[in-house]
Amino acid sequence: MSTLTPQAIQDAALAIVDESGAHKLTMRAVARRLDVEAPSLYYHVANKSALVDRIVDSILGRVELPEPGPDGTDGARGLAFALRTELSAHPNAVPLVASRPAHTLALVDRCEALRDALVRGGLSPTSATHLLRSLVVFTIGHAAAASSVGPDADAWFRSTVDALIAGARLAPGADASIAATGHEAAASGAK
Repeated sequence: MSTLTPQAIQDAALAIVDESGAHKLTMRAVARRLDVEAPSLYYHVANKSALVDRIVDSILGRVELPEPGPDGTDGARGLAFALRTELSAHPNAVPLVASRPAHTLALVDRCEALRDALVRGGLSPTSATHLLRSLVVFTIGHAAAASSVGPDADAWFRSTVDALIAGARLAPGADASIAATGHEAAASGAK
């Protein structure tokens, strides 16, 4: 029997997801993999939802934040590609990542230097944040649809990332229109 720790439980859970899919992740399956009884897991992890949070945080935590570059453009592109690399390493975990929007937005919060570079490059702070969020959400969606995108998946990913970045630079009035329609409050979860 292995030493039971939160990390060992998380590693076993991610291995189950990687091998069999997110739908096969249960506390009993994790316990079987670790050769323990399921109730012993709850001393270390509150429940399956908390375990999924740990898996998502571990995947997103491995995303290597790029150097932002002078105007943030290269860094924004690098963020999308770094996230795509991590998601590609765990394709069966993509539905779990997609199910945790607060965790994915926490990834954007880690990108302060990148956001600052985008602002120095001419975007407003709001537009820079929206661009980073859009890139993260698009990348997760692309990873979720990867098997149905077809042979041009790489080219489509690159061109869409470039279009999102270019679009953010071409929309100087976007902040005002977002505020006027109330989408800023909706995007932040405010009521």
